[in-house]
Amino acid sequence: MPMAATDEFEAARKRQLKEFQRNAQRLLTEDDRDFLHYVLKEYQTYKSVDKLVVALKSCLDSPKKLDLLADIRNLIPLAHLSRFDSIAPYKKMLHPFTPPNQVAPDRKTQSLKRDHHDSSSLDSAGSFRVISLVKTSREQSLGFSIRGGREHNMPLCVSQVDKNSLASKQNLCVGDQLIEVNGIDLEHITHSSAVSLFSSLNKLKMVVRTAVKNQNIENESPRSNSSTSNGFTTW
Repeated sequence: MPMAATDEFEAARKRQLKEFQRNAQRLLTEDDRDFLHYVLKEYQTYKSVDKLVVALKSCLDSPKKLDLLADIRNLIPLAHLSRFDSIAPYKKMLHPFTPPNQVAPDRKTQSLKRDHHDSSSLDSAGSFRVISLVKTSREQSLGFSIRGGREHNMPLCVSQVDKNSLASKQNLCVGDQLIEVNGIDLEHITHSSAVSLFSSLNKLKMVVRTAVKNQNIENESPRSNSSTSNGFTTW
């Protein structure tokens, strides 16, 4: 790309970023902006468009907030743009957006590495969804138990959901794998650290991977004496 064209492109990208930041400041609460920051940071790390869009649907939870999708689209690398356009909820925006059929051939993008978080692995591992839980007091139970963790060489999964609890009302299910909470990666966390983390939170936005049907949680690892804190059981 000629130098002049490169400079022009970089200037355009800076303008797009500033516009996105202004709109985010105008449309989102501080908590929403923090969550969106974590979501975009995780996307930069794992390059998972599917996971990104699931989290965006939770953060941008009104038609007005969804208008930010047009700005966020400008931040998506060309290699992922087609996938993003195919699953982003543009029609639910306050001002519905139709992406252009063609992208300028000189649009700069980055080289992307594929890993276990790409869309092909998502399809085989179960779909992602976002679950929000809010406790009205520190003593209130979230209503579910977990097992697994890095020290057990197991993913962190839901082992029990209490009837009529916060978790059950949000359709959290036994066998669901916990991927992240409030932007914090849970895929390599120890069980004890997870218990401490969840016990300290009153407001949670969790990304979970839907349980595989007929998954036998009770046979995944040996069960020992348990202790419970805020609805979370340590094994």
